[in-house]
Amino acid sequence: MPDFTTAAAIAIFVATYVIVALGRMPVYRIDRAGVALLGGALMVGTGVLTMQEAYRAVDISTVTLLCSCSQSWPFHGLKARPSGLRRP
Repeated sequence: MPDFTTAAAIAIFVATYVIVALGRMPVYRIDRAGVALLGGALMVGTGVLTMQEAYRAVDISTVTLLCSCSQSWPFHGLKARPSGLRRP
């Protein structure tokens, strides 16, 4: 029988991926990014990962790319036309 940290790691991993596959957490209105963050926090909170291991697992290049792409989020869905921007 696996010890607590192994069982917790498997349960958190499977639950996170199932909810990510569904697209959101049904009752709590948490999207994929929130579920991923919650899964990571649970991994640290249950002792599966230490804070140092969690910091080393973050790829700063990916975080930088995601942050630079999200700078245009207020304009997502707007279309340009001669008289200005409008919602489609």
